[in-house]
Amino acid sequence: MMIATVEQPTATERVQAELGPRAEGVTYYNPTGTFEVLEVLQGGEAREALGRRGADWAVRVRRRHTGEVTVHCLVWTNSDHVLVESGPATKVRTADEIRTTLKAAPSELTDVDCDVLTNLAEVAAHQSTEAVTTR
Repeated sequence: MMIATVEQPTATERVQAELGPRAEGVTYYNPTGTFEVLEVLQGGEAREALGRRGADWAVRVRRRHTGEVTVHCLVWTNSDHVLVESGPATKVRTADEIRTTLKAAPSELTDVDCDVLTNLAEVAAHQSTEAVTTR
């Protein structure tokens, strides 16, 4: 009789799989909104920020449409999608800047701008109907 063995990922591999492509400067979206990663925390910093002893990592993010900054350790799933890779060229525009561009030169809107406008519309619809919209 043969016994199959399954190799378990190392702690570092597990953390990287859970984080996914999130790194400082990355902008991503999922059905709950669009987020900019401000900082990736690991070890003691993550535990302190979350107030949880068992946390190995956390991300500090800014919700694009409200500016709210939060810390979480939600794993990356197939519902999460990168909009903007990290790097010095990453420029996040405010909703007012996007609206100005929409009025003056709509052809200059980026995919990220359009996603922000979509999220703003979803938030407005949710506030008026208290209904939850998903993609």
